[in-house]
Amino acid sequence: MEKTVVIADDDLNCGKYLFNSFSANKKNINVVGIATNGEETLEIIKKLNPNFLILDLKMPIISGIEVLNYIEKQKNNNTKVIIISGESDMINTLDFAKYNMIINIFIKPFKFGDLYNVILNTNDYNNFEIRTYIDEILHNFKFNFSSKFYHYLLLCIEKALSGPLILNKIYKSVSKQEKINQNRLKWGIQKLILSMVRYTPTSTIKEYIPYNTTPTPKIFIYEIVQIVRKNIESNN
Repeated sequence: MEKTVVIADDDLNCGKYLFNSFSANKKNINVVGIATNGEETLEIIKKLNPNFLILDLKMPIISGIEVLNYIEKQKNNNTKVIIISGESDMINTLDFAKYNMIINIFIKPFKFGDLYNVILNTNDYNNFEIRTYIDEILHNFKFNFSSKFYHYLLLCIEKALSGPLILNKIYKSVSKQEKINQNRLKWGIQKLILSMVRYTPTSTIKEYIPYNTTPTPKIFIYEIVQIVRKNIESNN
């Protein structure tokens, strides 16, 4: 499946460099738009709804942060954002947990290969597919499915599917989204998984996680993410 990319940067040399680099590495990644200010960026993403937006934070007319705020409010927009910036102060003060669509950050100058691999290795799943496959897999375990922490676990797995598995960042994002204390969220998910391990047959756990019958939340989420990805890809 082709992945579509929009580049938004007021630095023409950087934009040209990225475009030429993508053009030289044709692996189902297509640059469908280039913007040099925030206003152009919004027009392009409204029209094209790309899979990925490479976004500079400091741009004229409308800033990159204002673009982020717009995307965050759009319920049907599945665009994932990769931040590129030479403004370390802006990055340090930005509350990244507020923006669920940000999957990575690159400080200029950066290696194109690193950015390219993020896009190449990030899968573009819709919410229905994600929830269906996660729920299908988790029902093989003995969870308390009525627990609110089971709902939080689902959200953590969904977020891990769309970006790198940095558990503290995922916890922070979910806790802010669900308006729950981050430590309480972490404690509740740990307790939920411990309870699941107690009541689920060891043979079932070993079927999914053969090397660990008492998985930590990080191990459990990681393994479920790998299973869901394989299931979705095999059905596409």
